[in-house]
Amino acid sequence: MSRTLKLVLYGLLYLGILALVALPFVYPLIFPVPTCTDGIQNQSEAGIDCGGSCEDCELKTLSLEIGEEYVLEVGERSSVLVRVKNPSKNFGALKAPYKLQVIGLLGELIKVVEGELNILPGEEKYIAEVGLDVKASDINEVTFELDDFEFVSKKDLLDYKIKIEDVETSFPEQLVQTKGLLVNDSGITFSRVVLTALFYTEEGKPVNVGTMILRNLEAFGERDFVISAPRNSLSIDVEQTEISWRVIW
Repeated sequence: MSRTLKLVLYGLLYLGILALVALPFVYPLIFPVPTCTDGIQNQSEAGIDCGGSCEDCELKTLSLEIGEEYVLEVGERSSVLVRVKNPSKNFGALKAPYKLQVIGLLGELIKVVEGELNILPGEEKYIAEVGLDVKASDINEVTFELDDFEFVSKKDLLDYKIKIEDVETSFPEQLVQTKGLLVNDSGITFSRVVLTALFYTEEGKPVNVGTMILRNLEAFGERDFVISAPRNSLSIDVEQTEISWRVIW
């Protein structure tokens, strides 16, 4: 065998060994392993980087919807109200941190309310702060923000099975007052349930709001409740009273 041929064969051998050594490093560059962040619909994905073995495609764009912030005049005081809606039928949120801020005409901070929101699929919840010691005309803005949280699949959420029954609204003295029955059809005792009563005009405009906290709602139990607010309008339609509830863990 000639010297030149031997050099060629040895060169090919060394190149083969080098290729085998480099293969584990080079192969992923040439044939990348499918992931949930590669911007390609592969694996068992239903969409680009979602579905199948990746996160549900709905979660890529899902967010809680924050509705209009209302400032309601109640004599020399005021109340503020924010509606939060969960548009998903498959996911809910547990202990989503929120901050509600009431800002005055000069940019001063009148009130800051912080808490956590639990909301099941398809639900609407209300966050209200009542009896602020400031006129509605002195409030410039109400802001509501949600901090970081993760949605939870419906199958991993508790079904609260809370119902509101026998609602009746009246006007004792200078108040607007609503009574009713809170029914817990679940096997869970809830330490705190926030009730919010919304009062509307005949035209369907929210004009007043009242709240109360009911503590220790026992499993399969029921409790009477009474929610009152100073009467601020002669046009409240008792038939349109809306009672909203939310659980605080």
